[in-house]
Parts: sequence; C-alpha cells; structure tokens
Amino acid sequence: MKKSYLFLMVFSLGFLFISCSNSKPDAKEAAKYNNVIIEQQILIAETIDDLDEAFYLEHELLPYYEKAVNQVNSSIKKIEELENFGKGKYLDNTFKEAALKFAFELKAVLENEYKLLIEYDALLTEEFDEELEDKLYDIYFLIDDLFSEISTSFLESQSKFAEKYGFVLED
Repeated sequence: MKKSYLFLMVFSLGFLFISCSNSKPDAKEAAKYNNVIIEQQILIAETIDDLDEAFYLEHELLPYYEKAVNQVNSSIKKIEELENFGKGKYLDNTFKEAALKFAFELKAVLENEYKLLIEYDALLTEEFDEELEDKLYDIYFLIDDLFSEISTSFLESQSKFAEKYGFVLED
C-alpha cells in the first residue's frame, strides 16, 4: 500500500510539474517578450534612419551603411538566441519568426538597394549627371516602399501577438 501511495504521490507531483511548466503564457510574459524583440527593431530602425539622414544631408554614406549592417546582424543574432515563447502545447514562435523575417528582409534591402544607392551616390559626387541623380532617387523611393512593406508586415504580426496574449501595444 505504501508503494502505491508513494507512486501516486510521485506521479501527481510529476504531473503537476509538467502541467505548470506547460501553462499558457500570460499578458505580462508576452509583453516582456515583445519588448525584448522591439528593442532590436528600434536599434535597427535608428541606424537605418541615420543612414537615410546622411543621404539627405549629403554625408559620406559608407560609415552609416556599415553601422546599419552591423546592427542588423547583431539584432538577428540576439533574436535567434532569444528563448522560445511558451512551452509544450503553448509553444508559439510566430512573433519571433516575424521579427527574424523583418531583420533578414531589411538586411537584404541593405545589401542590395542601399548598396546600389551608395555606389550611385559615389558616382554622382564625382560628376553631376541628371540621369544618374534620377536613378539615385528612384532607388531611394524603392527602398522607402520596401521598408514600409516590411515594417507593415512586422507590425501586423506584433498586433496579432498582442491580441492573442491580451496586452496593449504602446506607440
């Protein structure tokens, strides 16, 4: 009888432990997880804003470009290292995956469109060419459209995450 009672007690404690560790994350946990990801999103946005400002103020773009690329790479690493959200049947990596998608898509824009923008900008400073200047601004507006599209997709994922876990997003 003692063995059965002991077995039942150990089984119950094990079940309780598993049940507690697989509980649905609450709004506070979700908001905290959101904030960790948003810190990285803000750091990326700030370096890209600095790059954009350098373009308009006609500063040398390469140092700002390198800073933005380094920040995106750093943010990707930090997001990848972030623990999964939830456990067991409540595991939910959709927001983490959206954040990684956001960062990788911005990295692609930096490595393609921004790099081309910098190349054209360097040519333009050597010799003024109206056609080249038009191409430069076309690329810049394409970058703006891509950034807007990427950001909108990320913000939609963030909004769904907040709604699912019951916390309010702040501006």
